[in-house]
Amino acid sequence: MVGTSTLRNFFAPRGCFLEPPLDIHRAVDLLEAAVDGLTYGDKESAAALISQADDPEIWEYAIQLMGPV
Repeated sequence: MVGTSTLRNFFAPRGCFLEPPLDIHRAVDLLEAAVDGLTYGDKESAAALISQADDPEIWEYAIQLMGPV
């Protein structure tokens, strides 16, 4: 049986030794704008913003964190 303190420690925030890519915040901003576009029915703009946010460096960072998908 797993104790409550063990679960609490499992879900506690952890530090990461990997530095995030410099453009990660730019990608977040682009994806937030894409969500806004979809909310207001602008699918073309949302698609363009999602394409702009698709950064190979960010994918590599995500794969290093999670493993291959």
